[in-house]
Amino acid sequence: MNMTTWMLMIGTALALAALTWWSCAWWYGRKIGDLQQRFEKVRQAAGQHANQTRKQIALLQQELAERPPLSKAQRNARDEAAEAAARKADLESRLDAAGPASRPMHGFADTQPMY
Repeated sequence: MNMTTWMLMIGTALALAALTWWSCAWWYGRKIGDLQQRFEKVRQAAGQHANQTRKQIALLQQELAERPPLSKAQRNARDEAAEAAARKADLESRLDAAGPASRPMHGFADTQPMY
């Protein structure tokens, strides 16, 4: 091959490389732009949710501050209910840990022959 053929091949390869680089930059630039727009929308929604949460917390704190304190009888009833719930949860967890009582002693499932 002569020199002009080599130069033509090198020029074509460089042109194809530049075209490939440009098309990839355009394609992925669009994808990155779309992702940036989606991220911005999510960030704005998260900011709005955070502001709404702050307002709700402020309202709840205000309502809690305006609420009169519990009487001694109400506190005792609340404490007794909490203790009863804790005892119930403890009993349920111990019963669950023991497993079902209907399990056969040999550990195998009861089966019947099929006809």
